[in-house]
Amino acid sequence: MKTVKFSLLYLGMLAVLSLSAHATVQFDLSTPHGDLGTNFYTYVSGAYSLPIYGYQTNVAPDYVGGTWNVGSPTGANLFGKFTSGNPGETGLGLTADPSLGGGQHEIWAIAGGPAGPSSPSYQYGFVILDTSLLKSAGALGLQLSVGSLQPHEWFNIWGSNTLGGTGTLLMTGSGGAGDINGYFDVPSWGNYRYFWVGAEIEPGSGDDHSNVVLDAQVPSVPEPSSLALFGSGVLGLSALLRRKLVG
Repeated sequence: MKTVKFSLLYLGMLAVLSLSAHATVQFDLSTPHGDLGTNFYTYVSGAYSLPIYGYQTNVAPDYVGGTWNVGSPTGANLFGKFTSGNPGETGLGLTADPSLGGGQHEIWAIAGGPAGPSSPSYQYGFVILDTSLLKSAGALGLQLSVGSLQPHEWFNIWGSNTLGGTGTLLMTGSGGAGDINGYFDVPSWGNYRYFWVGAEIEPGSGDDHSNVVLDAQVPSVPEPSSLALFGSGVLGLSALLRRKLVG
């Protein structure tokens, strides 16, 4: 009986040790580089796929009510922005980012509407992440990182179960922490299929635009070698336990 107890204890320790080795699956949202020529692209990393849509609209978010009814948005081409030696300016943006915002091919928001012939017809550009394939592949969460953040440039995350329509405000992040914000968990992961990412101008700043870039990763994925170790350990100890019990 002592041998059986010891074997069970060893089995539990092996499970903990083997599953403690995890890897983070990183999506490179700057690749393909440049104008993708479409507002839809599926980013793939390992066993995980993340479809992303790009849109633009003139319908302003209702921050007080915590909702954003984007009306009938128009597709906006995705843009893979790569800046050599500067990860803070590398990530996913939108081709239509206007000259008023510096023409930096980022996710944008502009105050006051069009201002001159070089300005856009749309005040807001945003991207929508479809997490259905991640969830069906077993991902337990998603983390985002927002870059190109200046002090007056904020971002917001919205949750929705429809591709367009109305989103629910989940969080707002402020700028001023440098060119890049660290990775953070997408809020309410289990409640929504779609997560919208938009830009926001710091209230009361007097600035007229904000534009940011996006990166994503799936955290805490067990490494294949760890799963293999765990599986072989279970099989070996199962055989040992059977011999001890029968004997």
